[in-house]
Amino acid sequence: WKNHIMPWLFMAPAVLSILLWAYVPLARGLLMAFQDYRVAQPTTFVGLDNFIDAAYSDTFWKGILHSLEYVALSISIGFLLPVFLAVILSEIPKGKIFFRTIYYLPAVTSGLVILFLWKQFYDPTSHGLINQLLTQLCSSGNVLFGALHIGLELPKEIKVDWLGNPSAAMLAVVVPGIWAG
Repeated sequence: WKNHIMPWLFMAPAVLSILLWAYVPLARGLLMAFQDYRVAQPTTFVGLDNFIDAAYSDTFWKGILHSLEYVALSISIGFLLPVFLAVILSEIPKGKIFFRTIYYLPAVTSGLVILFLWKQFYDPTSHGLINQLLTQLCSSGNVLFGALHIGLELPKEIKVDWLGNPSAAMLAVVVPGIWAG
């Protein structure tokens, strides 16, 4: 036991910190899951009622479906995109340094900078980078998805609310996460 006491003394602050900041809140949350928890009033034990209420709630199942959609998009894009980038980085003779820089940029950029960068990309006004790019594509006479060939009139300024549009928001959340990772 004399050989083990010194290592345990060195590990004691880390073990106590993990117990205090990880396992105590976990145990407290587990206890709260079985209670009708009130901050300023006494709590009452409700057993499995909270879990039953969640199972019959539409928002719970919508949340589960959104989580599965997020995971599916993250895994599919997060797997296919790096394979595509690896081919680009190894096979393209011109622009190799540019692609390597873009690929490595998130590793040397702080999370806060990435947040503000993508916020500027997704700005719903005409000043957002993606909206400016789409406006530029439409106004320069380029054909965007064949819209000019079928007689659709394209707007002069494109203002898409990328994070407010339910059909685009999930992809708009997944892409920066994959890029940053």
